[in-house]
Amino acid sequence: MVKLRIKQLIASKGLTQAVVAQRLGVAPMTVSGWCTGRAYPSIEMLERIAGVLGVRLAEFFEDSQPQRSVTLQARVDGKVIDLTPEVLTALAHLSNH
Repeated sequence: MVKLRIKQLIASKGLTQAVVAQRLGVAPMTVSGWCTGRAYPSIEMLERIAGVLGVRLAEFFEDSQPQRSVTLQARVDGKVIDLTPEVLTALAHLSNH
């Protein structure tokens, strides 16, 4: 996941791997390795990368995809009921008591 986030964050800042490498003082192949998953930066290097990209360290570990929500529908006594994640969670809590 980190490799994808590094690649996405570099692109989102409009930078190239070569520019990031130069700013970090590493070889372009090093950044390429991080972006493809052939190598992984240390936590100290991730902190430096975050500084160069102007992001929080946690952003390397967060999901970049928007959260998707699925709603199920059930027909009860001829009525359609939306079973949202919140409703399903509430039902699960009720069944545990």
